[in-house]
Amino acid sequence: MNALNPYLSNFQIYCTSNSDEEGKTQFPTRIKPDCSVFAKGCSSRATNSSTVELFIEFKRQYDDDPFVIETRSGKSNRMPSLSRNPFMKSSEDSYQTCGQITAYATSHMSAQYRTHIFFVLICKNYARLIRWDRSGAIVTEPIYYDEASGLFDFFIHLDRSPAKVRGQDATVTLANSEESKEAVKAVKELEKETPLLVVSVPDAGSGKWMRYVVASPFASPWVPVGRWTRTSIGYDIQRKRSVLMKDSWRVVLNGVPKEGDVYSKFEAEGVPNVPRCSNSGDIGEDRYHSTQTDRFCREGWFARYEYGLTRHRHYRLILDDIGQPLEGFKCSRDMVRAVRAALIGKFVIGRVEVYVAERGTWVAHKHAYKCGILHRDISPGNILITSDERFEGGLLIDWDLSKDINSESDKGRRATRTVRMECVRIWWILTSWT
Repeated sequence: MNALNPYLSNFQIYCTSNSDEEGKTQFPTRIKPDCSVFAKGCSSRATNSSTVELFIEFKRQYDDDPFVIETRSGKSNRMPSLSRNPFMKSSEDSYQTCGQITAYATSHMSAQYRTHIFFVLICKNYARLIRWDRSGAIVTEPIYYDEASGLFDFFIHLDRSPAKVRGQDATVTLANSEESKEAVKAVKELEKETPLLVVSVPDAGSGKWMRYVVASPFASPWVPVGRWTRTSIGYDIQRKRSVLMKDSWRVVLNGVPKEGDVYSKFEAEGVPNVPRCSNSGDIGEDRYHSTQTDRFCREGWFARYEYGLTRHRHYRLILDDIGQPLEGFKCSRDMVRAVRAALIGKFVIGRVEVYVAERGTWVAHKHAYKCGILHRDISPGNILITSDERFEGGLLIDWDLSKDINSESDKGRRATRTVRMECVRIWWILTSWT
């Protein structure tokens, strides 16, 4: 740290091993990376996932390295009987380190709008550089920093690189005072949020970038890869009204249409009980806003490992109709009624079964199917309660894993949902080093 700082013009490395998270967080455990890299001029000196550029973690033993070291002969220090991943070691110490750095990456990527992040892991006399995106992580071979300049060169290049190369999302900026004041006045959900951000979405018709004010994100305990859907009630600067902004990384697979195109089809066909989508589109340059980890699975040297990763593309859409989460029901009867109506098509009042196959979100799915679209991801999180009379009490949302029933592809539904970490396993991994 002391050796590198004099050579950095734009960043500073600080020891954060004894400081708790200062940023907005819902993480279930303490995040205390050994070092954090912040931009010069940043007020942060302690752990702060909302403002950090990258984390650095030190390990004193080689056994703490979670990744294998392959020799030129092709041999490695992996125990093949204990690990299904050919790049991972299987010891308890290596699992703990893997859980630790994954937690750091999760905190970092969830607390900011980023296309990717970098991470530095140092094990005794060598370092590894790790690049995370929404498909996975790319890890370098050991860099023996006393013998080669690779680690030093990385920090020099990081210091001089444009923000988009480092993973910062150029389509997200801080809201100015006028934008913040206007948004807070119009949208009550933004009253206590700080700082407010402006996110941009390209308009398919005019090609212009439409701007929306939303709350800044916070660190949350979700796995760092996948679609990573984030929704925010925001303010449409152009139309001066409240909207729902959805930021996600859509799967790029044949047979999986863009969600905005699905909503456009619904509007044209008059499908009821789905919100109106006023804007949607891919975000930014493909080079930075598409995942890169999946590309390496197609390399020749990777072919001997039967692993595949799904490509994801950064995507946003704007919905004009806003409902309340299903878990926000006011009484159990409302919740049961909504769930039964959406999933089964009937609910019970007293001892009488009342069939509602033509009402609520069930009718939305029925009419969508008639249009050739199958949702494939109906869950409580995708059903909203609304008092708007146009929607008969419910909205069916999140059509990003839907399928054209005339397509023969079925890959889009496999293991691409944003899921929470397995509670027991992750708690063991995280608490073992806190």
